[in-house]
Amino acid sequence: MKKKARQRQHLEETAKRWLQKKNTSGATDQCGSCDYFYRLADGFGEDWGVCTNEKSDFDANTRNEHDSCAHYKPSPTGWNW
Repeated sequence: MKKKARQRQHLEETAKRWLQKKNTSGATDQCGSCDYFYRLADGFGEDWGVCTNEKSDFDANTRNEHDSCAHYKPSPTGWNW
């Protein structure tokens, strides 16, 4: 298997694992528009980022842009692209 194909497969498998940890707390605002959400790069950047809110249980953890938590703070620029 070529390197790019192996990398893509690895990213897909990782995303499946991470989605199993998706937050279903009932909060309605999504991480993708939170001021504390910073997107990842190189394959994960469109759907995944890191929470940087020290008050959140998810601080320093990878999060899907559609996750949410009780410590959401709207980004002044809207959705974090």
